[in-house]
Amino acid sequence: MLVEYMHLIALLENLPLIAVIEAALMHKALSAPSPPEQAKESYLGLQELLSGDDRPLQKQGDDLDLRRLRAKARDLLATIDKLEGRSSG
Repeated sequence: MLVEYMHLIALLENLPLIAVIEAALMHKALSAPSPPEQAKESYLGLQELLSGDDRPLQKQGDDLDLRRLRAKARDLLATIDKLEGRSSG
């Protein structure tokens, strides 16, 4: 699912997929390292976001923003399916 999402971003930005992946890696490489627990929490949150899991989140205040982002991710993945002629059900 993550590769499909990145593929859609590449299509929308009119870039090769590898360029989008490299840009994401460069962004991470140029960022200051996070404390281990914060990094793990961030990773798990992003993983949950892209999984489309709509269970209530542990932290209050983040719920609405993450639900909007999940909906956007689902919409983008449905667009990939349509562009590639696949069923999204």
